[in-house]
Amino acid sequence: MTEEPREEQTFKRDLEFSQWVRHTLRKPSTGFVATDIDFFFQDYKNSKLMLIEVKTRGGDQRWSQKKQFQELDALVKKGAEFYGRDYWGLHIIKLSGRTPDDSSEIYLDDKLVTRKQLISFLNFEDKLNE
Repeated sequence: MTEEPREEQTFKRDLEFSQWVRHTLRKPSTGFVATDIDFFFQDYKNSKLMLIEVKTRGGDQRWSQKKQFQELDALVKKGAEFYGRDYWGLHIIKLSGRTPDDSSEIYLDDKLVTRKQLISFLNFEDKLNE
């Protein structure tokens, strides 16, 4: 039996807080940097988790975000090991369109994948990168 998808709770990305952060808090030249993470995926019944950053319309990560994500990935990995979780890592999904459904190319960590492979990976069914 297929469950109906749950309704989105935000309906749109709220850019106002992001702008407030950039205009109000310390500047990067002081050593302070901030970035958002798109998704935290968890299969709580099987103790699996992963972090996902999505870049649409062929966008790329900035250097500072890459560095922050490397550190975050290492920290979450250690925490997952400590708590006995199966951490699948922090992954970058790059789409040529806005969603996998309207993209002619889908990349998972710089590897070209199909929509079906992406779904399998995000559902914690297949570790494509191993």
